[in-house]
Amino acid sequence: MRCVAAGVAAVLLSWATAVGANSILGPRVGDQAPEFALLGLDGERYSLEALRDGAQAVLLVFWSTECPYCHVLLPELQQRQQQLNALGVNTAAVNVGWESAAEVANYVDLQRLGFLVLNEDDKKADVAADYHLPGTPTVFLVDTSGRIVFYGHRLPDVRAHLSPSQKVGNTEP
Repeated sequence: MRCVAAGVAAVLLSWATAVGANSILGPRVGDQAPEFALLGLDGERYSLEALRDGAQAVLLVFWSTECPYCHVLLPELQQRQQQLNALGVNTAAVNVGWESAAEVANYVDLQRLGFLVLNEDDKKADVAADYHLPGTPTVFLVDTSGRIVFYGHRLPDVRAHLSPSQKVGNTEP
């Protein structure tokens, strides 16, 4: 049995090397973030490229209304919005759940979330696949060049990921 498991592992490792680890694992720190364009709850279309324009970084939070961990993370994100804005960080909460746009809008209103929420039923599954999301919440911090500088399932210390010239003030989000 161990021989079979070792053989399978060797085949998978050689296949991953041949096709590239990112095709299996998805984007990671140092990789270029996959580009996307989705509708916001306000009806406007937002692209990652446009969100990066003029920002020091973009914080992407992939979430769902049915995710219990998101119920903790999103209010924390709301509390940090003023500080993130002061650092020049744009925030986009990308809903990747199966709930309807009306359910997402209702949740956002009830929670009084004041940051950009993206939700487009026809495209969000593609974005989730491009980012190889393992679940929600999943958080990416993308720098001005479009590179991922943080990947995780909690909110990062954004200041630790900004270049020294971007760190203004003593705000600690």
